[in-house]
Amino acid sequence: YYGNGLVSGLQIYLATPPPNDNFANRTILTGSNVSTNGNNLGATRENGEPNVGYGNGSKSVWFTWTAPSTRSYIISVSTTNVQLPTLDIYSGTQLSSLTWITGAVGYGYYGAKITIRVPISAAAGDSFQIEIDDSRRNGGPYTLSIAP
Repeated sequence: YYGNGLVSGLQIYLATPPPNDNFANRTILTGSNVSTNGNNLGATRENGEPNVGYGNGSKSVWFTWTAPSTRSYIISVSTTNVQLPTLDIYSGTQLSSLTWITGAVGYGYYGAKITIRVPISAAAGDSFQIEIDDSRRNGGPYTLSIAP
């Protein structure tokens, strides 16, 4: 803060963006009981991402899931390394024309387990776009689950 130059030994680490960083490369999820782990530390905000819902940070990752049967489901995200994780659910297949359905934001302390649960009603064949983000813009590991 009051330094007179460079700090000796300063190192900068750049995180590699995850494969599902961009909407066009979203991860496809199948089945009625789904669980996957990921990390949005190196994720970025893509031009044209929706400015609705809760995920207006800069660490968005994308998934697509098609409901195998008509019923209610719970989509959830759990993390211990993200203070303000967000989960948003959209309909549509193009980034520029997504329609926000529902979402939630979790609050907690770094290191404490935070779980967000969002209920949805789906008809067989309905497709949903799922965005996980971090309102604090830090990112970190998470688990995404879908279950009836």
